[in-house]
Amino acid sequence: MEEEIAPYLTPSQYFAAHEITQKVRALGFTNEQLEGLRFRDSNSGLPFNSWRVSFPANPEYELRPDVRICCALHYAVVENPPWSRDKEDAWLLLGEAIIANLLEIGLKHRQAQSRKGQAPRKKITKDGQTINQFVVTLALKPQYRGLAAKELWNQFLGDLGAKNLEPHEQQDPRNPEGLICEYRDLNDKLRWMSFRTFSNIVSQVHRGKKSRLPG
Repeated sequence: MEEEIAPYLTPSQYFAAHEITQKVRALGFTNEQLEGLRFRDSNSGLPFNSWRVSFPANPEYELRPDVRICCALHYAVVENPPWSRDKEDAWLLLGEAIIANLLEIGLKHRQAQSRKGQAPRKKITKDGQTINQFVVTLALKPQYRGLAAKELWNQFLGDLGAKNLEPHEQQDPRNPEGLICEYRDLNDKLRWMSFRTFSNIVSQVHRGKKSRLPG
C-alpha cells in the first residue's frame, strides 16, 4: 500500500514520512522542530557544502551529517526553490545518503556473494556518480516523484543517452520476461542494469525506507 500512497503525498507529508527525517526524529526531535529545519539565510553566496544549518534545538546537532542531510531534503522537496547549482548539489547529497543506507543494509548479503558480486560500483558520470546513484538522483527529482518504475524506465534510458553512455535495452538473459539496460561506463566498459534492480531502487526511494540492495 505504501507504494500506492506515496505518489499522492504532499511535499510536507513526503518529508515527514521519509527515512532521512525518521532518523533525525529518532534523536528526540519533535515534528515542530523538524518542520523548522532550514539552512541559514546568511548562506547566500556560499558554496552549498559550506551552508550552515539553523536548527531550533541543541546547537550541537548542527554539525551532525544526518541533520544536514535532513535539512537538504526539506530544502529540495518542501521549500523547492527554482533549479540552481545549489539545488543540484542538494539532490546529489540526498542521492549519496540514500545509496549509503541501501549499501549498509545490503552489506551482509553482499559479503556472502561471489567476488564478482562484490566488485565496487563503477563511476559512470564525470561528477563521480555510480549507476545506482544515477537512478536515485533521477527518482528523487520532483517531476518524477510520483512515477512508477515502468514509467521512469524510458526517462532513465534517455538520461543515460544524454550522458553519451550508449544505453541499449534488451531482453534479460537470466529472465526471458525481463529487460536489461546495457550501457558503457567512463572507461568505455560495457555494463548493464536489470529492470528489476532499477525498479527496486526506485521503489525504495519513493517509499523512503531501507531495504536490501539488489545484487
